[in-house]
Amino acid sequence: GFPGMPVKVPPGLPVRWYLDVGVLEDRLLEATRALRDDLRAKGYDVSYQEFPGGHDFFWWQETLADGLRFLLRPGEA
Repeated sequence: GFPGMPVKVPPGLPVRWYLDVGVLEDRLLEATRALRDDLRAKGYDVSYQEFPGGHDFFWWQETLADGLRFLLRPGEA
């Protein structure tokens, strides 16, 4: 994440998005919510979750499997 830097994603790319963010991540939390809303408005398949922590390894290892399951769903492009 890059808080304070706009993320521009063009519509129509053949990708799905997995985003997660900790509720203790201040500016990153708001930036990730804005990115989620922008991606959904452009028609992207987006999985989003917030977790009760910050930007640290403990939470990355807790949510990595969720992201992989969503991004690597069998039988879908």
